[in-house]
Amino acid sequence: MKNYINKEIEIFNLINNSTGFYIRLVDKEYADNFINKGEIYLNSLCRFNEIERNEGNKTIGDIEEGTITTNNQNLIRDNIVIALKKGNNSKYNILNLKDFDSENNLINFSANANILCLTKISVYDLMNKKNRQNFFNELKKEFNNDKNHYKKLFWITDIHEFIKRIKRAAKKISNCKVFASDVIYTNNKWKMFSYMIKNNVNSNLALTFIKSSKFKNQREFRVALPSNKPLSEDSKSFVNFGNIDNTLKKFKNRPVSFNIGKLTDIVDQFESIDDFESFVNSHIKISKKADTL
Repeated sequence: MKNYINKEIEIFNLINNSTGFYIRLVDKEYADNFINKGEIYLNSLCRFNEIERNEGNKTIGDIEEGTITTNNQNLIRDNIVIALKKGNNSKYNILNLKDFDSENNLINFSANANILCLTKISVYDLMNKKNRQNFFNELKKEFNNDKNHYKKLFWITDIHEFIKRIKRAAKKISNCKVFASDVIYTNNKWKMFSYMIKNNVNSNLALTFIKSSKFKNQREFRVALPSNKPLSEDSKSFVNFGNIDNTLKKFKNRPVSFNIGKLTDIVDQFESIDDFESFVNSHIKISKKADTL
């Protein structure tokens, strides 16, 4: 910690051009590769389905990650159509939703993307003493419970440059696009999904950034590499029908990993969440008026 405490930093000078603080918690055995090589590891969305389904972890895992289930009535009401084709050279056919048996056949939309998960604390929460304390308490509750994996904390001081380096590396490797955004937490995933579809966001990308509001305390910011290939080995479509559990079991986690170069110029390392909390509290300068916002 001495390398950081000795810095003469006023927090507000660092966040003038940002909407918050971005942090990454990394298992100790991978910490050196992250800071010195810029090793970026992105799991498939379906990995988080597996964590809840196979390991029973409902804090990090999410059986609904990257998926949404609905029926024909919702699609008809919201004027959303499903176009399917049987082969690469065939034409798309519009599914006749009015004749679809909505009672016995559910419609499942699924996303295929690899994601890097960061935690973000907003400027408002940073300035508010109570909110700031709640943030660190929630962070410690989520990550310190994992006794098998001691984690180091990395503060990404220049999120724009960090994302730029990921984009540059991803383009060299596979020429794929990179998207970065706050996760959208909602009590009604279908309503948000429908809204995004009608505003020309493709279903794969939309589902990559939508999560249930029960996870809102995670304050997640995602860097995503969406794929144009369905997750299921035997599927040709992002749309599946029937029981969602049967669909999820067919999905295969295909992680992606690459290096973006040394990060010591845009990332600071802390031994623990407690160390970072002490650093923030000792360097932030807030008036009493601001502290009661």
